[in-house]
Amino acid sequence: MLKKHLLTIVVVLISALMLLCIGFVYYNNEVMKKNRLLQEEAELIKLNTDLIPAWVVNDLDLGIWAYYITEDTSVLHLYYSGISLKSEIFDTLEVKLKEQNADLNPLYHLKASVEEYIDFSTSQKILIEQGNKEEFKKRFLEKRGIKVMKEITQFRNKTFELCENLKSKAQKEYENALQRTYFALIALFVVSMPTLAFTVFYTKKAFSFSEKLRQAERERRKMIEQQKEILELTVQQRTKEIAAQNEELIQQGEQIEIQRDLLYKQNQQLKEAQKEIQAKNEEIASQNQILEEEVVERTQELSKAYEELTEYNRQLEQYSFITAHNLRSPVARVLGLCNLLEMENVTFEEKLNIIKQIAANTQLLDEIVKDINHVFEIKRKSQLMLQVVGLEEIINKIRLLLEKEMEESQTEIITDFQQIEYLHTFVPYAESIFYNLIDNAIKFRHPLRKPLVQIGSEKVNQFTKISIQDNGVGIDLEQYKGKIFQLYKRFHLQVAGKGMGLFLVKTQIERLGGRIEVESVPEQGTKFEVYFPEKNL
Repeated sequence: MLKKHLLTIVVVLISALMLLCIGFVYYNNEVMKKNRLLQEEAELIKLNTDLIPAWVVNDLDLGIWAYYITEDTSVLHLYYSGISLKSEIFDTLEVKLKEQNADLNPLYHLKASVEEYIDFSTSQKILIEQGNKEEFKKRFLEKRGIKVMKEITQFRNKTFELCENLKSKAQKEYENALQRTYFALIALFVVSMPTLAFTVFYTKKAFSFSEKLRQAERERRKMIEQQKEILELTVQQRTKEIAAQNEELIQQGEQIEIQRDLLYKQNQQLKEAQKEIQAKNEEIASQNQILEEEVVERTQELSKAYEELTEYNRQLEQYSFITAHNLRSPVARVLGLCNLLEMENVTFEEKLNIIKQIAANTQLLDEIVKDINHVFEIKRKSQLMLQVVGLEEIINKIRLLLEKEMEESQTEIITDFQQIEYLHTFVPYAESIFYNLIDNAIKFRHPLRKPLVQIGSEKVNQFTKISIQDNGVGIDLEQYKGKIFQLYKRFHLQVAGKGMGLFLVKTQIERLGGRIEVESVPEQGTKFEVYFPEKNL
């Protein structure tokens, strides 16, 4: 009974030993893989450690020095490359060292030092950009890079020592696994040799039995050959039928290919036609867009022109009404005086007095007509010839024109044109504006003090602001603010005048593209601020 199961026991034992060997081999392979991975991890740690001085610090120094020498910002790619590689290298080292349960404090300390050196390099770059090369050289002599390189070297030595320990540990585990495999193979050999001898004995007996099986196999093959010949004839016949069907399919395929080529050409023609149509549509759309923009622009121009024309007509209507009203008064007086001349009981002296009054009213009519012509001339001018004129030059000319009035009133004019000395404007309008405002300051002076006119200039946005301030009787703005610049408006009847000056000033400055503003306190004085545009009209 034992002899009968001996072979089975031996086979089971050999199988167990073989499985054990396979297990050891598998374990060795795993150890080898682990060893290889550890070596790769160690090499990767060493590589990334070497990259810190090679790619980060060196790139920073090369980039900054190249920028210092050439002042060309394109060479800063090395500087930016060093900064971008820093995070990647330190993150990789942190992950790999953490996997090996290594102390990360030296890594963090080195990372902080490198980041501090990056900040130092950035400040050096800023000094170059500011042109402060002396400070750059002074800070460079501090040799902060050497300190960082020393820390990198210390970290590199510790890291390399860790890598060598990892390699030694992996190699030791590999040798232990290999030794266990040797023991298993020796045991397998000891058990297998008797089994092989026993197997040889039984193999001889199996050969004789095998010969009988071969004889039976030959007979079986002969029968199979006969069946094969019959099958081949059947296959040949079937192959001919399939070939005929394939030929028919090929012809059909060729016809389909021809139809497909024709369809492809038609599709290409359709695509080209679609492209042409699309191009035409885009061209039409572009033209429509241009036309729409032109229509909008033209509409805006017409609308603006209509508004300007409406405002102009309104002003003309108002001006005509005011002019007719002002003309009516002297005309009525002249007619009344003429009626007096026709009376019989009028003495010669009275007639002379009436004639003088008629002449005075006629002179007033002439001045009103001249004012009308002056206003229409301002409205009618479309192009103004601009010139550069000095402000002091204008004031000196006004002093000459008003010399008599200034002497009689003891008027003092103080100017301050330090900020803006010149105007680029239409000189006749500028002179008229200054003349009317200074003339008003003299006319409407305060009876208890000498007239003082202060004139200054300054830049306000896109305008030159001229301030003309007096110490006269002032204007009650609460009562007259909306009427100050209207035609023939007078606010101090004790002084001779027609109320034309401020209207002309406003009309002329608006024609120049500017504006006028007023501040006034009764019994204290008035301040006019005239804004001349700096841009050409």
